[in-house]
Amino acid sequence: MVLAMHPTDQPSSYSGLLRFTLPAERMDHNPDIYLDFKPGREKPYEEIWQPLHSLREELELDPCDPAAEPVQDQLSRRGFAVCHHQSPTLEQRGIDEQQTYGDFIRENADLIKQLTGADRVIVWNTVRRDGSVKGGKLKDRQRVPHGLDGSKIDELDPEPPALFAHVDQDQSYGRKICNMAVAGSGIKELCEDVSDPFLAIQTDLCKKFRRTMIVNIWRPVGGTVYTKPLTVADYRTLSLDQISVHESPFGCGMDLHHNLRTKWYFIPEQKTSEVLLLKCYDSLQGADGSALYGAHCAASEVEGLDVPASAKPRKSVEMRFVLVWQ
Repeated sequence: MVLAMHPTDQPSSYSGLLRFTLPAERMDHNPDIYLDFKPGREKPYEEIWQPLHSLREELELDPCDPAAEPVQDQLSRRGFAVCHHQSPTLEQRGIDEQQTYGDFIRENADLIKQLTGADRVIVWNTVRRDGSVKGGKLKDRQRVPHGLDGSKIDELDPEPPALFAHVDQDQSYGRKICNMAVAGSGIKELCEDVSDPFLAIQTDLCKKFRRTMIVNIWRPVGGTVYTKPLTVADYRTLSLDQISVHESPFGCGMDLHHNLRTKWYFIPEQKTSEVLLLKCYDSLQGADGSALYGAHCAASEVEGLDVPASAKPRKSVEMRFVLVWQ
């Protein structure tokens, strides 16, 4: 009997150059210094070519095909998901012609609520990225959710692609974000008159909910992505010894060291209607057997793509949502 291969188990015909931090035993200094954020200081790293497995075949499955998984099952199985979503906002006006990003943010908030079945969706933040940008500006640490107000993203300059393998938050800071997001949401049913982010953290405001989760929607907004595409790692192929923590302007996150066992995926020539979703935090912490997070990394180079001479630098938007199941 010949067993059919899952689309994501197909042999790789692409390779990407990914950046990994060095493990503590390979550093010539105390790695604990990275637990205290200092502007301009970054961990030593190495760049290694990795096989990249295409998500194209999976993405193009008919929804009625038995092999097509619902988004929530994909997130649970491997920490990331793919889906199609035609954005009326982007179709009517390009990302650079938006008068306000509010309509686009609301569109994606509605999408993630529909895909996950969460009772409440809070927009934590939105980041624009541009492959032609070389360096980002230092920001104050966020304490309140950006919400659906598009002016928040209007005020922000585009950031460069994140060219190192990482997870946005560790368990501790992920829980803090959920508490701060609920407190700042203004939804009385959720926050019970607690609006102070520090009090929300101190009282663990979210402990009363069945589940909270942070999910990042990542999508192109400037046409097909040919350069610096986002790659994602299957959670089941990660190991604890390849992960360490660091402090950044965004809180405490996790960075990845190279491991031959880890399998990396991407969407070749990803279009604006093709969406990646990344689990950043889950309050269940694996109690139901699901993946804890989706590690990811922008590839600085990719071999195997047919890149046209007219290809433009990557433009993308990522939106982080706090999901609440009451």
